[in-house]
Amino acid sequence: MREQDPLKTSGAQQRHGSGTTEDVHDSTSHPPTMNQYPSPSSSTAGLSPPQAVELSTLTSDLKRLRSERDVVEAWGIFQKLQKPLSNVNHSGGDITLLYTSLHHLIRLLSAITPRPGVLCSRIISAISTLRQAGGRIKKWELQLLRAIVKEQNIHFQDLEHLKDLVAGTLSPATDPEASNTTPPTPSSPPEDEPSPLFDVPPPQDPSEIDFSEEFQSPILVAPIPTTFTQDHERARLLNLMGTTQSFNEAWDAYRALSSHPLAEDPTLNKYPSRHLHRLVSLLATIRPRTRKVYLSLVSIMSTLRASGHPIYVWEWNLLMDASAKGWRKTRFEDYRTSLRVFNDMLAYQKEVLESHDSQQIGRNVRSSSHVDESILLHNTLGPDIYSYTTLISHAARTLSPQALEHARSLLNSAGIIPNCVTLLAQLRLHTHHNQMFAVRRTIAEIRDRGFTLDIYGVNSIIRAFAWNEDMEVADSIYRVLRSNVDAGGSEDGLFDGVNEGITATARFLDEVENIIIPPMMVPNRITYTLLVQAYAYQGDLTRALQVFADMLSSTDPIATWRGEVGAVARFPPVMQIFRAIFLGFYRHGVDPTGSTTHYRGHHIIRGTHGPGLDWDLGNLYTIYKGFLELSTNQKPGDRVVYWLIMAFEKCSGGDYWRMKEVWATLEGRWGDRWGARLRRVRKAIYHNTEHAEAASIGDVLEDESDDRG
Repeated sequence: MREQDPLKTSGAQQRHGSGTTEDVHDSTSHPPTMNQYPSPSSSTAGLSPPQAVELSTLTSDLKRLRSERDVVEAWGIFQKLQKPLSNVNHSGGDITLLYTSLHHLIRLLSAITPRPGVLCSRIISAISTLRQAGGRIKKWELQLLRAIVKEQNIHFQDLEHLKDLVAGTLSPATDPEASNTTPPTPSSPPEDEPSPLFDVPPPQDPSEIDFSEEFQSPILVAPIPTTFTQDHERARLLNLMGTTQSFNEAWDAYRALSSHPLAEDPTLNKYPSRHLHRLVSLLATIRPRTRKVYLSLVSIMSTLRASGHPIYVWEWNLLMDASAKGWRKTRFEDYRTSLRVFNDMLAYQKEVLESHDSQQIGRNVRSSSHVDESILLHNTLGPDIYSYTTLISHAARTLSPQALEHARSLLNSAGIIPNCVTLLAQLRLHTHHNQMFAVRRTIAEIRDRGFTLDIYGVNSIIRAFAWNEDMEVADSIYRVLRSNVDAGGSEDGLFDGVNEGITATARFLDEVENIIIPPMMVPNRITYTLLVQAYAYQGDLTRALQVFADMLSSTDPIATWRGEVGAVARFPPVMQIFRAIFLGFYRHGVDPTGSTTHYRGHHIIRGTHGPGLDWDLGNLYTIYKGFLELSTNQKPGDRVVYWLIMAFEKCSGGDYWRMKEVWATLEGRWGDRWGARLRRVRKAIYHNTEHAEAASIGDVLEDESDDRG
């Protein structure tokens, strides 16, 4: 299902406004610029105040329409413009917005193919109104007008105000906007200089936990290169690529443009750099990074390079990040793939620096005349700290010490100082190899370099200690974070009555573990999920449910940032937590006879509490009832359902009639479309209820695996 275009949504809301300037801009649209809301007194000289407001509102509405599907609405707005437009005093005042809006209307009308007679007459009317209002007719509009006259067999004497244009004469320019935005003629090369509008920085945190998509803003709009306006299908596709906020729509337009027949004019066959860079920007917003994202990036960047356009370092970094993702586990071969992208970036940098175009590219990317061009060009095209951080992150994910050492040697040879994310990315390998001395050494280095931890860095540290069964430090970090939420115990939390010990806990983390928790830092969804997973996996049901309850009663900072209040602003229950708890019941569950026999053995981890709730059938049913209260739109994944069934098998002592009832309830609520493993589980449940000799689900799955092997 395709995403809804925010620009279309914004336009729909504007069209239902009350007609005042406040209705033009709503909370979902882009922030206004100075040109979007001109002062009626300065921009519409000669009008009464109501007429000035009406003209400003209508021209703003017209300028904000984006696609040819809005042409009907645009034409209605244009007709409303006629009355206030007749009273404009052309001897004074700046009506740049009016000219821009009329140019935009003509562009919308010209993008429709084929052009019937009614459409041609409307284009002529809009061009005539533009000239009567004192605006300059641009060259591409003049060519469009002459093409219409030729197509429709119109005599130039019937054009009234435009007949001299068709005859080949142009009136003096009075439009201050036309001189700056007049597009090149089809015989001249398009303006493909890189624009800082599309030099969007890449995702800077390649670590495991990344919520940057929560704060994604709409990608900026790319204008249509007017060298393409004679080919209306190409103009329509470029307009879609330059305005949509949906990557799927932009990708379909890009593919259609790639298969478009070559034009006679070679300049029309060149891809505009701004639209290709914008397509990469749209790809950067997609999470997670799948193989489709990687292959799409390869295609777009190959087109950029073949078209002679520069490829920026953030685009190389994005390709490097996507090259090793898309799989459940990162292999050493995936690191090699990202390394090949890194080597391609170095080769591209050398190629550009040695080419005769390097000076031109340096001028395009220069942000200050006082910066040395060679240094600026090197930083624009060559690897930066984010490139090396991405390599180190991929190397750490492979869990190969040799790969991590190789990536770190590349960083050291480049002479670039690592940042906080570079150091935190290495924790994954140290954590999985139980190298707590390396974890503490990395934390100490972060502090020695003067870096301040954010909540994502703190989460990485919590995970490192929890993975290595040191819940004492993980629990201490959580206590300090919760004290920031409780604000002195004013909110019902887990540690009410023990706030006097928070200061001692924070001092312990500071002096012993080199961990400093900022006073305003609070847990996020990942913090709660990590701790629930750790406590459930290690057998402490009481602490797992207490942390889960803390999460459900706390306000989500992201929801608050979005302006939400009340229950909507609180953390919702997530499937990862239910999966962790159901897995805990399978690992530590007690059957009705009191037996705790299971595959991995039950033991209490250092730092967890001993006595507490039991992993028995009664508590499992309580959590299961809460699980069924989730929205039907929030369908659980196969792993969640699998561990739920396995937990019931463990805690019920193999009561398959009870498990059949649970399965029927799940199918009644979320349907019966599950994966292959769950279909085999269902078959085993129903088989065991019909036969006296019942085998465990695990044995059935193993037997079927042996049969297929």
